[in-house]
Amino acid sequence: VMHVEDISERKALEARLTHQALHDELTRLPNRALFLDRLQTALARAARDLAPVSVLFFDLDHFKAVNDSFGHETGDEVLRVVAERLSAIVRPGDTAARFAGDEFTVLCEGLDAEQAVGVADRISEALAAPLVLTRHGEVALGASIGIATAGPGATGETLLRDADMAMYAAKEAAGTSYKIFDERLRSRSVARLDRERDLARAVERGELELAVQPITALEPGGGRTELEALVRWRHPIHGLLLPAAFVPLAEETGHITDIDRWVLQHACQAAARLGAADTRVWVNLSLRTLGDPRLVAHVLGALDAGGLTTTGLGLEITERAVVEGGDDMRETVAELRRLGVALAADDFGTGYSSLAALIDRPVDVIKIDRSIVAGLPAAPSLAVVRAIVAMAAALDLRTVAEGVEREDQLDAVRELGCGHVQGDLLAPAMSLDAVAEHCAAGASAS
Repeated sequence: VMHVEDISERKALEARLTHQALHDELTRLPNRALFLDRLQTALARAARDLAPVSVLFFDLDHFKAVNDSFGHETGDEVLRVVAERLSAIVRPGDTAARFAGDEFTVLCEGLDAEQAVGVADRISEALAAPLVLTRHGEVALGASIGIATAGPGATGETLLRDADMAMYAAKEAAGTSYKIFDERLRSRSVARLDRERDLARAVERGELELAVQPITALEPGGGRTELEALVRWRHPIHGLLLPAAFVPLAEETGHITDIDRWVLQHACQAAARLGAADTRVWVNLSLRTLGDPRLVAHVLGALDAGGLTTTGLGLEITERAVVEGGDDMRETVAELRRLGVALAADDFGTGYSSLAALIDRPVDVIKIDRSIVAGLPAAPSLAVVRAIVAMAAALDLRTVAEGVEREDQLDAVRELGCGHVQGDLLAPAMSLDAVAEHCAAGASAS
């Protein structure tokens, strides 16, 4: 007895499902899963044949701006065009994949890093030509490319990590489209991992310290005593580190929320210790912390633990947060204002400077960025500061000039009508005991 059944349709369906599981639906390139599988196979083959294996990792420069400006449909079209150009330039045996978002990878068997530079050059040339889009004409993009070659004992994870690190090195090097991962970058990578590990434990080990910097009113009787809380990291090996040495890493890794919370708690306690009813302490909040749905509860908890009222606290948020924050952040800011917490737009003048955002999400204070103040009293900086002060006056906002370090800068901001200054000229960052003496001396002088 023979039974015959045509299963070609079922086999075709299985093939389609397998293809869909291993390929990106938008670009039709291999996806992350298929790329990682082929990478592991290539590494196993390379170990047997003693042949090199290289990986190129790149993302698209300015892709976010295109996506935000023209919408996700245009962003999707950009990714499809990039995928087509990438497929046209790689060797027949190479694997080009869409790894995630606007990140792409290329697996090159039989090529070492120096030979893979030729592939990187072709990618750069292909993406340097403007992309012709259906609805928005031409868009100019570019790519920052990292190249890594497998060493002894390399795994797919380590090879991708090395290529990713090289890509970020290419981004940092102006005018360079690619970087090859080398021992210098490896040392930097190890140092970064060590720093990240140490940073993750800095709060629980009690390594953070609080400094405060007075904000000085330029007119007599300028109101309450105002201080900005500044964090320092007492690293067990590298000593005292200023925020520039660790805050960017903390923001990138997410540890900034723990640091912000620590500063908030200790700043409230410090302000209460000064004992003056008219003291306000300002605390910087990162964009990530401002987006935390538990922020209001954390603020109230810190105020309660420190014995401070809401009017004794001010929160500094970046200009980017003022402009980019969504509905949840808008509600958080509104709730903080209803509670009586003051808000300041920090680093103003370096980013979007959106008047509409200031109206829609009002703050109490505009802090003019130190990079602008540094140019005073030269004409370009004078014009910018004059415009900011006039705008603030029209919106009934106070202004603080940051980074005032010279007498001519102080004279300029005073003449322009800026109400407050902050900087080493009048009061550098200091300990809590020192600031108590400073405030007492200021009160007796007035």
